[in-house]
Amino acid sequence: MCRILEVPFAKSNEVSKILPDSAHYVPIKDFLATSEELKELYDTDPLLKEAIDMAIGMEGCIKSYGIHAAGVILADEPITDYVPLFSSKDMPVSQFDADTVDKVGFNKVC
Repeated sequence: MCRILEVPFAKSNEVSKILPDSAHYVPIKDFLATSEELKELYDTDPLLKEAIDMAIGMEGCIKSYGIHAAGVILADEPITDYVPLFSSKDMPVSQFDADTVDKVGFNKVC
């Protein structure tokens, strides 16, 4: 978010040094509530506040997706009746991950 908002590198680096190594496991909101140092930056720098608010809004979003090279889903009716699809290199690809495919009850061949 800091890059997108063109926060100066020194300032964004200051924020990243405050975050613990395990920051990706701790919601930003929770860390903001417990870190006086981050809270002070948040309260005093409007650009950092905007970046942190945007980051909070983006938490939990998928950063990227992977496609299993040999994964095939079998269904008794057109797959489009059950699964949201997208196109990758002119091939239909399920938007469900492997665990969801299993939970929904599809047969999957890898």
